[in-house]
Amino acid sequence: MDITVYPGRAEGVVAAPPCINEAKRAIVLASITLSGVRGSGLGNEIQELLGALSDMGAQYRIEDSVILFYKAPQSSKTTVTCSLETAVLLLPLCAALGGEYTFFGRFESCLADALEGTGAELKTDGTGITVKGKISTKEIIVVDEKMLTGFLLALPLLEDIKINFEGNKAQADFALQILKDFGYAVNETDGYRLKKDGGRQAGYAYNAGGDYGEAVYYMLSGFVSGEVGVTGLLADTAQPKRKIIEELKRYKLNVQELYGAVFAKRSRMRAEVIDIAASAAPCAVLLLACLGRGKCVIKNFELLQANVREEFEAACSGLKGIGADIMKIGSDVFVEGKAKLFGGRADAQGNRRLSLVFAAAALNSETGVKIENCADISEIRALGISL
Repeated sequence: MDITVYPGRAEGVVAAPPCINEAKRAIVLASITLSGVRGSGLGNEIQELLGALSDMGAQYRIEDSVILFYKAPQSSKTTVTCSLETAVLLLPLCAALGGEYTFFGRFESCLADALEGTGAELKTDGTGITVKGKISTKEIIVVDEKMLTGFLLALPLLEDIKINFEGNKAQADFALQILKDFGYAVNETDGYRLKKDGGRQAGYAYNAGGDYGEAVYYMLSGFVSGEVGVTGLLADTAQPKRKIIEELKRYKLNVQELYGAVFAKRSRMRAEVIDIAASAAPCAVLLLACLGRGKCVIKNFELLQANVREEFEAACSGLKGIGADIMKIGSDVFVEGKAKLFGGRADAQGNRRLSLVFAAAALNSETGVKIENCADISEIRALGISL
C-alpha cells in the first residue's frame, strides 16, 4: 500500500498497542496459576501462544477482554506447532511438568543444550524439537539468554530449584517483576530461587500495559509538529524499553507523563553523541536527530541486532532520500539537524515503525512524503493526520 502524508500539525490522543512481550510472559504465568491477563489483545503472537498452551492441556475463556485460565497445562505426550519465540517460553515449562512434548517448527541448534544436566532431555531433528522427562536437579545453569525468561516463569513449578545465569539482567528483571505482580517473591542473593508460600489466589487478573517501545513512534508526530498523547502506558512497568522516556528527556525534548499517558509536544533535539546500540528506539531517535538542533553523532549502529540494524539502515536511506543530512562513516552516522525536510518518496518495506517515522517526517516537510509499501497506520488519523 502506498500513501501520501502532507505537511501539517498532529494533535490528539492515541492508544499504545499492547506490549506483546509483557503479555506473553503474563499469559504463561496465568496458565499455570489459573489466573487471567487483561489488555493483551488477540494478535497473531498471542493467539499462537494460547494455541500452544491449549495443545499442552490448558483451557481458558475470554471475558470482558480478560483471558482467564481455568485448567493448567498438563504432563502429557503431545505435539505443538509454534515459532521459536513461543518455544523458548514453553520448553522450560514442559520440562517442569514432565511428559513428552514435540514442538514442530524451525528452531536454533543452541536450544539442544538448554536442558543439559537437568534430568530432562531435549532432542532436535529437521522438523522440530522434543523435550522428554522432568527436571530433577537442584540447580539449573542457564547459558542462553533466550531461555532465561522461560526458566524464571516456570519457577512456581520448580520447588527448591535454583537458577543461575550470568548475563543481561534487564530480561531477568522484566520476568521477576511479572512474577512479583503474580504474588511470587524470588530470592536473588545466590541465583534465582522462589521463596515459599507465594502466589495470588486463582482468578487474579494481571494488567498488561501498552508498549513504550512502540508508543514513541506515535509520539514523533507530536515532537515534530504539534502535541500528541499516547495512553495505556503503565508508569510502574518493568518493560526494558520504559527507559525511552528518560532518553527523550535527556535530549531536552518536551515530554510529560500523566496518569497512564505520555504527552509529546513540539520540540527539537539538541546536538548529542548517541550510543544507538543502547537506545530503546533507534529509528525514532534518528528522525529526531534529523530534525534537531546542531550535529548529532550516532555511534555503534553496527552493534544493533541484525533485524534492528536493517531497519535502522532503511530509515537512514529513506530519510536521506527526503532531504535529511545523513552521512555514514565506518560505524558512525553523522546527522546535521534541519528545521524542515524537503519531502519526496520513502520505502517503508511494510514495516510499521518505518511507516510511522516517514509519516512524522512528512508533517514537517516542504512537499509531503509518499510512503511506498506502507504498513497499516490508519490509527494516526485520530491525530488529525490525513492519509
